[in-house]
Amino acid sequence: MGKRKGYFSSTLVLVAALDEEKDLGLTISGLSQYLWDYKVLVLDGKSRGSTGDVAKSFKANVIYQ
Repeated sequence: MGKRKGYFSSTLVLVAALDEEKDLGLTISGLSQYLWDYKVLVLDGKSRGSTGDVAKSFKANVIYQ
């Protein structure tokens, strides 16, 4: 599919997360079903677990609150 005028070729997906290490990987990996050129930014709201580490393992960028 070629580029169309007025459409962006990439998407930034923002994910707000708090203690979501169990489901975050499934969420991030599922994006590829709907998007072909995207980056993921996870906003970690002071999670007590390993939410940020899980996000990074799926190549997401993480900002810690």
